[in-house]
This record gives sequence, structure tokens and C-alpha cells, in this order.
Amino acid sequence: MKMDMENVWEAFHIHSLLIDQISLGEFHSQNQPLSLPHKDATQRLDRFVGALQARNIRFSDYHRPHYNHVCDGCSKVVERDGTMSLIRSAVMDGVTLGRPCCAVHDCKGSLSSPKRRYCPDHQELEGICATIGCDNPIRPGFKTCNRPECIQVEELYKEEGLAMKKFKERLERQKGHISVVHDPLLTAALGFTTDGQVDSVQPDDEVEVEIMSGSHPEDGMDIDKSGKEPQARATCTGKSDGHQKRLKARFGRKRTFCEELVVLSCGIVIGRTTFYGSEAPNGVVTFWEHLFPTPQSVPTFMWYDNNCHVKKILRNEPEHRLNQVALPVDVFHFKTKHKDNDKFCGEHCNPILWPELRDGDKWTFNSSAAEQVNAWIGGFLAMVREMREENCAFFLDEMLRRRNEYRIGELDRKGMQPKHINMDILMEGWDSYSPL
Repeated sequence: MKMDMENVWEAFHIHSLLIDQISLGEFHSQNQPLSLPHKDATQRLDRFVGALQARNIRFSDYHRPHYNHVCDGCSKVVERDGTMSLIRSAVMDGVTLGRPCCAVHDCKGSLSSPKRRYCPDHQELEGICATIGCDNPIRPGFKTCNRPECIQVEELYKEEGLAMKKFKERLERQKGHISVVHDPLLTAALGFTTDGQVDSVQPDDEVEVEIMSGSHPEDGMDIDKSGKEPQARATCTGKSDGHQKRLKARFGRKRTFCEELVVLSCGIVIGRTTFYGSEAPNGVVTFWEHLFPTPQSVPTFMWYDNNCHVKKILRNEPEHRLNQVALPVDVFHFKTKHKDNDKFCGEHCNPILWPELRDGDKWTFNSSAAEQVNAWIGGFLAMVREMREENCAFFLDEMLRRRNEYRIGELDRKGMQPKHINMDILMEGWDSYSPL
């Protein structure tokens, strides 16, 4: 038998699903066989889709293994209002991996193929001009309509020199944002290694092109280095600004904004989700509402670099259960990214406000735990960049599950006393709670 990539992925999926099925059987005190639909050999990987989606849904909330973990690295017993209470510390941070997704902003619809630009619900937009605000049908074989200014935008996009500059700029930006590190957790728990290289830029990735109407491509080009999508600009020097119209067009496939991880301060991952269009504070609140459905399940402290904006949203809903959680900005970002004269942030998110977070002149909990896990999972960037949605989510959750298992062993060897809180206590009072 010849071993090819399809054989490897099939073995990975079967092994991972069997482990998951065994854990379910142990929970229910009975064996439940893994059942997959039969497909012919040319489509054999498709038979995993249903099983992958089912586990992805289960791992998206409190059913993720070790969700109820506590240890000396992420929890502490303190006296509050005359009674002894257990406090827990968690950190959230995002990592840019960017699998293909629907080009409509913040659309969560699944693509029928990673090569598609739109999900089935928005597929009709494939025949609409790529210029923003133009609803004309495209020319056969092109991405824009027959309006001269739209044709000009596409010609600018296709210029070989511009494309090469765009790819190099994005590659450098990715290298700056994603740390590919040699971590013993990676090699010991998974048997994988990384070579420190990030080479995942695809020629058909989304790029935004901008021109001033009436200009010509040779009038000048520049690459936007602001951290947004690369933009090409053609400026016209023959007309006044009052007679110019700014045109933008988007070409290529869109990618997800980031993967957001919630990590206990000891390094155990208890939540992951995909942000599609942006890392907006209201999206953060929605994620936390789903992940922590009861007041008891919410960590006492939730570190996040943009907590000041999350706090402003929650302040408008005084009865919201998330108002009980303390929202400090992690130590690094508070010192380097938040202005000293930001009164609101200083009054609500300065970690020094909570005595439980200090142990003499040291911090009680690690507020960089999520960034450390993100640096590790960034090593898989090149592997997941072209995966389908269900495969990407399953792969990331499986890698995080295996990392958690290794991390639990480390915590035990270090005498951190890892254990679990009874889930019935965390979910008390929630009628929709289902053990598994």
C-alpha cells in the first residue's frame, strides 16, 4: 500500500475520533462505537464531515475537556466578605491563522470548497463587479464590469509588480504577528517539529485596490503599510480633489480575521472560536455569553487587551451576568498599549485595582498565558490555511486537546494539584445544561 497525504489525514481523523468516542463511553459508563457513513474510495474523506461537525459543536462550549479545570496556577482560595472563596483567572487573546471564508463581511456561512469566494447563500455575488458600490454584472473572464473606471481598477490589480510587492508586504506582516517557536510541548505531545518559517501567502488572497477616478495606473502606486489589507493607489495630478471620486475594489479570497482562545492562567485552553470580520468588543461579549452560560461558570478574572471597550458595553447592561467578572487588561498591554491619561481604563481595568492579583511585588497569575499558547499554535499556520471550515476547527481543537493533556501532566509533576470542579456546580440553575 502506498502512503499518501489522504492516508495520513484519514488515519489522523479516525484516531482522534476514536479517542473522543472512548472518552464519551467512559463518561456514560458504556461503550459507544464510532459510526461513519460508507463512501466509495474516491470520496472517503467526506465520510468524516458529520462526525467532525458534531464534535466541533460540542467543543465550542462547556463540553470541551478540562473546561472545569482548577489548579494552583489558575486558581486561589481567598477571603471575601468574611467567607472563603475560590477565584479563577483566565486570559483571552487572538491569533491570525486565516482560513478561507465567505467574502461578505462577518458572514459565517461555510464555503462549499476552500477555493470558493462566497458561501452558497451569497454565491450570486460572484457575478457582480468587484468594485465596492457597483452592482453591474462582470465581463466574461474578468472580475469587474465594463465601466472604464472599474476596468482600470482591475488592470491595476493585475500588474505583476504590484502583486509581488503586496505578497512580500503581507508575508513580512505575518512574520511580525505570528511567532513560530520551538516548544517542547509541540514535539513531546504531538511528535511534530517546526522550522521557524512562515510561507503561507497565496496568490489569490483578498486584496483591496483603491484609485481616484480619472487617474491612470502609471500615475503612481503605493502600498498601504497601516496594518490593514494592502491597498494600491493611483493618484491623479491633473484634476483637483473636488472632481475626483475614490474607487475601491476587492479581489481574491477573504480569510477569517483570527482564532480567539480563552486560556486559564496555568496554560489550559478552555475555549476557542473564530472571528470572521473583526475582533469587535460586541463579538467578544457574544463569545463569552456562549462559553460561560451561568454566573458560576464565569472566571473571577478575565484578562484581555481590549477589556476597557468590553467594559463600556457591559456597563450599559447592569444586570448582565458578565458584570460580575473583573476585567483587567493584561500587564504587558496595560503598560505599553494603553494611554496614561485614559481615565476609564485606569479606573476599571488597571490590574493593580484587585489585591488578589498581587502577591507581594509579584503578580499572582500569568496574564500572558493566551499569547504563549497562540505562539505555539501559530506553528500550524501553513497547515490550516487551505482547510475547509470543519477540518480546520477539528484540527485546531484536537491539537489544543492534546496540548492540554500534556500540560495537565506537567502541572501534576510540578505539584500544582490539577483537579476539576463538579460541572453540576458550574451549571447550577441553567435549565439547558446537558452533561454530554
